[in-house]
Amino acid sequence: MKILAVDDERDNVELLCQILEDDYEIITAYNGADCIKLAKEQHPDIIILDVMMPEMDGYEVLKRLLEDESTREIPVIFLTARYKDTDRIVKGLESGAFDYITKPINDEVLLAKVNTAARIKKAEDEVKRQKAELEKAQEELILKERLAALGQLIATVSHEIRNPLGTVQNAVFSIGEAVKHNNTDLIDSSLKLAERNIKRCDRIINELLDFTRIQKIELEKVEIDSWLGGLLDEYELPENIECVRDLHSGIDLQIDREYLRRAINNVVTNAVQAIQDENSNGNQLNVKSVANGERLELHFIDNGPGIPEEILEKIFEPLFSTKGFGVGLGMPVIKDIMEEHKGGVEIKSKAGQGTTVILWLPIQ
Repeated sequence: MKILAVDDERDNVELLCQILEDDYEIITAYNGADCIKLAKEQHPDIIILDVMMPEMDGYEVLKRLLEDESTREIPVIFLTARYKDTDRIVKGLESGAFDYITKPINDEVLLAKVNTAARIKKAEDEVKRQKAELEKAQEELILKERLAALGQLIATVSHEIRNPLGTVQNAVFSIGEAVKHNNTDLIDSSLKLAERNIKRCDRIINELLDFTRIQKIELEKVEIDSWLGGLLDEYELPENIECVRDLHSGIDLQIDREYLRRAINNVVTNAVQAIQDENSNGNQLNVKSVANGERLELHFIDNGPGIPEEILEKIFEPLFSTKGFGVGLGMPVIKDIMEEHKGGVEIKSKAGQGTTVILWLPIQ
């Protein structure tokens, strides 16, 4: 290890060298300015610094060393005169010195204190090294996880888009054949098939974009009940599904209309799909607004098949999906949008008992 010995009296510097040179590499300086310069250039492991020096005393040197990022971690051991040691020792330690040695220098005391400082410095350097290695390993792990997630996303999106595109390609071929034979029924059915699958591709792309492009929301004051009612009017629900509304909270909130519309659209789409899976009549989607303490809750209640507990635990994980289509980003998008509004999403469900999705927003 390297030690920088600093004292304006050359005899003291020579004595320090004699005591320490068998165990340490010694570099020397005879004033504060040279000490600072060498500390930056040579990066010593320890500095032994005389307190009383002309032009720049040890306290000022220590202050400047601590102010510089490249030297602030070097432990400094002060040299101070015994007859004035109390005040100077206290001031030195309060200024940030690691330890002190009094003059005249005692060989054993000097070696003991320097060795202690050296052991601590080595331990600190080892901790920093291990910390750096751990941080590097963590960065590499995060990168691998991101690349793995990206690979999974690409594979999922490719699969989900390739299927409807294949159907569209077949529909186009069928239209061509139907035109040759003037088969208007086949043309009509093929066009509808192509349109459905194009919309499916569009939905997948929008779901992916929603997940990646949520930026800072732009809030505006909205009367929630009338706004949500108008939003529900826009949906073309299947004929066998009844939407029952109970929107009487009477609360105005600051929301981002577009982002909250996306979240609600995902919730309603999931509910409709769940209800249709039942293949039964009398299906309902109940939507209500509820003022609950300091938050407004929007409840979306379906009487579909419900969600098993093992699936409910993973429902907010990106790319997790139990459907035969979609990329599994709908629920993570909902969660992100609600958290951007300083709110949240809760799901209550049991297999065979339907599902309740609660989007909540802070009233204040």
